[in-house]
Amino acid sequence: MSHILIVDDHEENRYLLEFALKKAGHQVTSTNNGAEALAEARRAPPDVIVADILMPVMDGFTLCRQWRTDGSLKRIPFIFYTATYTDEKDKQLALSLGADRFLLKPQDPEVIVATVTEVIAMGVGTEDPVAESSSNEIGVLKQYNEVLIRKLEKKLFDYEAALKQREVENAERRKAEERVQKLHEETERSRQALLSILEDQKGAEKRIQDQLDELRRWQTVTIGREDRVLQLKREVNELLVRLGEAPRYAITDEDGAGE
Repeated sequence: MSHILIVDDHEENRYLLEFALKKAGHQVTSTNNGAEALAEARRAPPDVIVADILMPVMDGFTLCRQWRTDGSLKRIPFIFYTATYTDEKDKQLALSLGADRFLLKPQDPEVIVATVTEVIAMGVGTEDPVAESSSNEIGVLKQYNEVLIRKLEKKLFDYEAALKQREVENAERRKAEERVQKLHEETERSRQALLSILEDQKGAEKRIQDQLDELRRWQTVTIGREDRVLQLKREVNELLVRLGEAPRYAITDEDGAGE
């Protein structure tokens, strides 16, 4: 069983590495950044380190440089595992700093375990590293600065692209809000018009009802008067008959239908 030191500022990445390596029978220690990893390694040197590059406090490149200049750590294999530094120049810089392997995220757990097993079995890093000349050191620093500048430029480009995208999204959102506001205003106008129509309809219905009530009253009065007139005609006819005279008013069946 080997002791593996993991350094990555993302908890999910650490968990995946821990799970794969522990399942393979290794002892695993995890840290959040290069400074923590360096302190932990000096306290309890591991058999191999698997490090991210882009991290706060101390990045992976700086960690690797200090790792290779530390007398108690310089013989321990160093594996980079990164998702941010993916350019070939990034790999060249990593190897020039003394890294033994350079892996790009994501990798299958089997690949990680196989790489760790390989560097341990090959004894990579067990020999004293060749002392760098001042010119080599300057060359490495130049590469390091170029990589950092390239990453900063990419971040700036990504930031500007994100800013433009946000401006486009904000403009689209404002247009959508304006459309929603216009639709709301149109809906409100339609609602007010509908309320006005309903009020007019209620008024019309009331007027019609009033007219129907008036018509019913008029019919009641009219029918009562007709019945009274018919009754009077009959009484006059009956009186004339008793006096031996002919009836004066002709009363048909239709006249009696209202009785």
